[in-house]
Amino acid sequence: MSVQTSSSSSLVPNVELHNGVKMPIIGLGTWEVNQSPQCEQCIFNAIEIGYRHIDTACIYRNEKLIGQVLKQCIFESPQKQHSENTHHSKLNREDLFITSKLPPTRVQSEDIIRETFMTSLEELQLSYLDCYLIHWPGTSKLKVTSDQNRLNRIATWRVLEKLYREGKTRSIGVSNFTYQHMIELLEDIQSREDGIIPHVNQIEYHPLLYKTHAQLEDLCKQHSIIIQAYSPLAHGELMQGKYGQVTSRECLQWILQRGHVILPRSIKRNHLEENFKAVTDWASNIIEDQSRLKRLDQLVENEVRICWNPETIK
Repeated sequence: MSVQTSSSSSLVPNVELHNGVKMPIIGLGTWEVNQSPQCEQCIFNAIEIGYRHIDTACIYRNEKLIGQVLKQCIFESPQKQHSENTHHSKLNREDLFITSKLPPTRVQSEDIIRETFMTSLEELQLSYLDCYLIHWPGTSKLKVTSDQNRLNRIATWRVLEKLYREGKTRSIGVSNFTYQHMIELLEDIQSREDGIIPHVNQIEYHPLLYKTHAQLEDLCKQHSIIIQAYSPLAHGELMQGKYGQVTSRECLQWILQRGHVILPRSIKRNHLEENFKAVTDWASNIIEDQSRLKRLDQLVENEVRICWNPETIK
């Protein structure tokens, strides 16, 4: 299968991480997209539409499938250039931003963390990652109240710092870390001369769940940590009519206006196109009526969490 790359990708702005690395403001979320050939077709469609940022994880069990697509879409030699005469041109590796994550089942030692990281690289058929995240603040099989969770987070972060210094990943970060988790991690980082502040914190974020994150948002802004919003459409909950007439376009532009990167997920090409157009329009200042976006601030009095709750992890 050949991929027809889209020039519209140039319309998607990047956000600059605090180390100068640039990340597209929309990425393709791939949680539960792990069946062949559905997964491969989804990635092909996304790249063809113009997506250049793909978010995966060891625990998603789709890295190998994604890697097979990337192998077909990326030039084997970095010296090869795009052909100006073909619309079916391949991409250079640096055109893509690929993120993966370390699962809570694999944080027991540096050797295990390194092995897990290298397995992700091999399955994705890449020589480096653009971003690598600690997927969850807790450790599998530990009680959520155990202080060992905190100690493991700190030890794991130090290994990610090593991977970053070794050039195996262009940026590092965390996922599902609360304000308290971040405070504790930053205390350790800032106690060391060579500590590296996370570039990213990926969290559940949408109009039904954002007030909870107020302190966390302020902290991340203070330290130039980019927030990535996963489940930005609340798994479609927002579009079911329960909260009035709400569109995916409104939700995505609402999050973009709050300064965050979005990671919508879909396997349907028309939805991939709609989500992408919401971003390219936003970048061109074609934005939904501000009163409609402002309305999303007040959809619920009691916030609704769709995914896992990291607040329970000590």
